Amino acid sequence: MKAQFIYHKLSRFVYLYKYKKSKLTVTTDLYLNTIDTTKKNYIEVFQNNSRYLFSLLDIIKIINTQLSYSPYFYPEPLMCKNPYNNMIFTKSILYNIYLYIKKSDYKIPVLLQKFFECDFNLDIFETKNEQLIIDEYIKRYIHSANNDELVIRIRNMIKIYAPKLDIHEDFPIKDRKSTRLNSSHTDISRMPS
Repeated sequence: MKAQFIYHKLSRFVYLYKYKKSKLTVTTDLYLNTIDTTKKNYIEVFQNNSRYLFSLLDIIKIINTQLSYSPYFYPEPLMCKNPYNNMIFTKSILYNIYLYIKKSDYKIPVLLQKFFECDFNLDIFETKNEQLIIDEYIKRYIHSANNDELVIRIRNMIKIYAPKLDIHEDFPIKDRKSTRLNSSHTDISRMPS
Protein backbone atom coordinates (compact mmCIF):
# COMPACT_ATOMS: atom_id res chain seq x y z
CA MET A 1 0.00 0.00 0.00
CA LYS A 2 2.84 2.34 0.88
CA ALA A 3 4.64 1.53 -2.41
CA GLN A 4 1.46 2.29 -4.36
CA PHE A 5 1.04 5.59 -2.52
CA ILE A 6 4.66 6.58 -3.34
CA TYR A 7 4.20 5.50 -6.97
CA HIS A 8 1.11 7.70 -7.38
CA LYS A 9 2.85 10.65 -5.73
CA LEU A 10 5.85 10.26 -8.07
CA SER A 11 3.57 9.90 -11.11
CA ARG A 12 1.75 13.09 -10.15
CA PHE A 13 5.07 14.90 -9.61
CA VAL A 14 6.35 13.79 -13.05
CA TYR A 15 3.07 14.85 -14.68
CA LEU A 16 3.19 18.31 -13.09
CA TYR A 17 6.86 18.71 -14.02
CA LYS A 18 6.13 17.83 -17.66
CA TYR A 19 3.09 20.10 -17.66
CA LYS A 20 5.04 23.10 -16.34
CA LYS A 21 7.91 22.53 -18.78
CA SER A 22 5.54 22.07 -21.75
CA LYS A 23 4.97 24.74 -24.33
CA LEU A 24 1.60 26.29 -25.12
CA THR A 25 1.37 25.13 -28.73
CA VAL A 26 -2.03 26.46 -29.82
CA THR A 27 -3.64 29.65 -28.49
CA THR A 28 -6.33 30.18 -31.12
CA ASP A 29 -9.65 28.52 -31.78
CA LEU A 30 -10.34 26.60 -34.99
CA TYR A 31 -11.24 29.87 -36.74
CA LEU A 32 -7.83 31.31 -35.78
CA ASN A 33 -9.30 33.78 -33.28
CA THR A 34 -7.13 34.27 -30.22
CA ILE A 35 -8.67 32.59 -27.17
CA ASP A 36 -9.23 34.97 -24.27
CA THR A 37 -7.88 33.15 -21.22
CA THR A 38 -9.52 35.61 -18.83
CA LYS A 39 -12.92 34.08 -19.66
CA LYS A 40 -14.12 30.59 -18.80
CA ASN A 41 -15.19 29.54 -22.29
CA TYR A 42 -12.03 27.58 -23.09
CA ILE A 43 -10.27 24.41 -21.98
CA GLU A 44 -6.59 23.56 -21.92
CA VAL A 45 -5.62 20.05 -23.06
CA PHE A 46 -2.22 18.60 -22.19
CA GLN A 47 -1.19 15.97 -24.72
CA ASN A 48 2.16 14.69 -26.00
CA ASN A 49 4.12 17.14 -23.80
CA SER A 50 2.31 20.13 -25.35
CA ARG A 51 -0.62 22.25 -24.24
CA TYR A 52 -3.50 23.17 -26.54
CA LEU A 53 -6.24 25.72 -25.94
CA PHE A 54 -9.72 24.96 -27.28
CA SER A 55 -12.84 27.05 -27.09
CA LEU A 56 -15.62 24.99 -25.51
CA LEU A 57 -17.74 25.36 -28.63
CA ASP A 58 -14.91 23.97 -30.78
CA ILE A 59 -14.31 20.99 -28.51
CA ILE A 60 -18.06 20.24 -28.42
CA LYS A 61 -18.22 20.36 -32.25
CA ILE A 62 -15.16 18.12 -32.56
CA ILE A 63 -16.63 15.52 -30.20
CA ASN A 64 -20.11 15.63 -31.80
CA THR A 65 -18.65 15.26 -35.28
CA GLN A 66 -16.52 12.28 -34.31
CA LEU A 67 -19.22 10.50 -32.30
CA SER A 68 -21.94 11.00 -34.91
CA TYR A 69 -19.82 9.92 -37.89
CA SER A 70 -22.16 7.89 -40.10
CA PRO A 71 -21.07 7.35 -43.70
CA TYR A 72 -24.05 6.37 -45.87
CA PHE A 73 -26.21 6.85 -42.74
CA TYR A 74 -24.64 3.82 -41.06
CA PRO A 75 -23.21 4.67 -37.62
CA GLU A 76 -19.44 4.33 -37.33
CA PRO A 77 -18.45 6.66 -34.47
CA LEU A 78 -14.79 7.59 -34.29
CA MET A 79 -12.56 8.16 -31.29
CA CYS A 80 -12.25 11.85 -30.54
CA LYS A 81 -8.96 13.29 -31.77
CA ASN A 82 -6.99 16.46 -31.30
CA PRO A 83 -7.21 18.19 -34.71
CA TYR A 84 -3.78 19.80 -34.25
CA ASN A 85 -1.76 16.61 -33.82
CA ASN A 86 -4.28 13.94 -34.93
CA MET A 87 -3.77 12.02 -31.68
CA ILE A 88 -6.70 10.30 -29.98
CA PHE A 89 -7.81 11.89 -26.73
CA THR A 90 -7.07 9.53 -23.85
CA LYS A 91 -9.78 8.51 -21.43
CA SER A 92 -8.40 10.92 -18.81
CA ILE A 93 -8.53 13.83 -21.28
CA LEU A 94 -12.12 12.92 -22.20
CA TYR A 95 -13.07 12.83 -18.51
CA ASN A 96 -11.48 16.25 -18.01
CA ILE A 97 -13.34 17.65 -21.02
CA TYR A 98 -16.64 16.16 -19.86
CA LEU A 99 -16.27 17.49 -16.30
CA TYR A 100 -15.17 20.90 -17.51
CA ILE A 101 -18.19 21.22 -19.84
CA LYS A 102 -20.46 19.97 -17.05
CA LYS A 103 -19.43 22.78 -14.70
CA SER A 104 -19.54 25.41 -17.46
CA ASP A 105 -22.62 27.26 -18.74
CA TYR A 106 -22.81 24.97 -21.78
CA LYS A 107 -25.19 22.07 -22.01
CA ILE A 108 -23.49 18.68 -22.33
CA PRO A 109 -24.22 17.24 -25.79
CA VAL A 110 -26.35 14.09 -25.77
CA LEU A 111 -23.72 11.99 -27.52
CA LEU A 112 -20.98 13.04 -25.11
CA GLN A 113 -23.27 12.22 -22.17
CA LYS A 114 -23.98 8.75 -23.59
CA PHE A 115 -20.26 8.24 -24.33
CA PHE A 116 -19.48 9.17 -20.71
CA GLU A 117 -22.11 6.70 -19.47
CA CYS A 118 -20.29 3.98 -21.47
CA ASP A 119 -17.00 4.87 -19.74
CA PHE A 120 -15.70 6.25 -23.06
CA ASN A 121 -15.76 2.78 -24.61
CA LEU A 122 -16.53 3.30 -28.30
CA ASP A 123 -17.80 -0.25 -28.99
CA ILE A 124 -20.30 -0.17 -26.14
CA PHE A 125 -21.32 3.37 -27.07
CA GLU A 126 -22.01 2.36 -30.68
CA THR A 127 -23.97 -0.75 -29.69
CA LYS A 128 -26.18 1.03 -27.15
CA ASN A 129 -26.77 4.26 -29.11
CA GLU A 130 -26.98 3.30 -32.77
CA GLN A 131 -30.28 5.08 -33.47
CA LEU A 132 -29.27 8.19 -31.51
CA ILE A 133 -26.02 8.43 -33.50
CA ILE A 134 -27.92 8.28 -36.80
CA ASP A 135 -30.46 10.86 -35.58
CA GLU A 136 -27.70 13.29 -34.57
CA TYR A 137 -25.92 12.76 -37.89
CA ILE A 138 -29.12 13.47 -39.84
CA LYS A 139 -29.75 16.67 -37.84
CA ARG A 140 -26.20 17.85 -38.54
CA TYR A 141 -26.48 16.84 -42.21
CA ILE A 142 -29.75 18.74 -42.73
CA HIS A 143 -28.32 21.81 -41.02
CA SER A 144 -25.08 21.86 -43.02
CA ALA A 145 -26.17 20.68 -46.49
CA ASN A 146 -27.13 23.24 -49.12
CA ASN A 147 -30.71 23.41 -50.41
CA ASP A 148 -29.93 21.97 -53.84
CA GLU A 149 -28.31 18.90 -52.31
CA LEU A 150 -31.27 18.39 -49.98
CA VAL A 151 -33.75 18.73 -52.85
CA ILE A 152 -31.89 16.07 -54.84
CA ARG A 153 -31.86 13.73 -51.83
CA ILE A 154 -35.58 14.28 -51.15
CA ARG A 155 -36.52 13.68 -54.79
CA ASN A 156 -34.44 10.48 -54.86
CA MET A 157 -36.13 9.26 -51.66
CA ILE A 158 -39.55 9.92 -53.14
CA LYS A 159 -38.64 8.02 -56.35
CA ILE A 160 -37.44 5.01 -54.35
CA TYR A 161 -39.98 4.84 -51.51
CA ALA A 162 -43.06 6.47 -53.04
CA PRO A 163 -42.75 6.11 -56.83
CA LYS A 164 -46.47 6.71 -57.39
CA LEU A 165 -46.32 10.06 -55.60
CA ASP A 166 -46.42 12.90 -58.11
CA ILE A 167 -44.42 15.99 -57.08
CA HIS A 168 -44.73 19.24 -59.01
CA GLU A 169 -41.50 20.16 -60.82
CA ASP A 170 -41.36 23.60 -59.14
CA PHE A 171 -41.28 22.04 -55.69
CA PRO A 172 -39.51 23.31 -53.65
CA ILE A 173 -39.60 27.01 -54.47
CA LYS A 174 -36.15 28.17 -55.62
CA ASP A 175 -35.79 31.23 -53.34
CA ARG A 176 -36.76 29.68 -50.02
CA LYS A 177 -33.37 30.09 -48.33
CA SER A 178 -34.94 31.91 -45.38
CA THR A 179 -37.49 29.16 -44.74
CA ARG A 180 -35.08 26.23 -45.27
CA LEU A 181 -36.12 22.73 -44.24
CA ASN A 182 -35.64 23.64 -40.59
CA SER A 183 -38.92 25.53 -40.24
CA SER A 184 -40.59 22.56 -38.57
CA HIS A 185 -37.42 21.55 -36.70
CA THR A 186 -36.34 24.68 -34.87
CA ASP A 187 -34.07 22.75 -32.52
CA ILE A 188 -31.87 21.74 -35.50
CA SER A 189 -31.02 25.35 -36.31
CA ARG A 190 -29.40 25.78 -32.89
CA MET A 191 -27.29 22.66 -33.11
CA PRO A 192 -23.54 23.08 -33.67
CA SER A 193 -22.52 21.77 -37.07
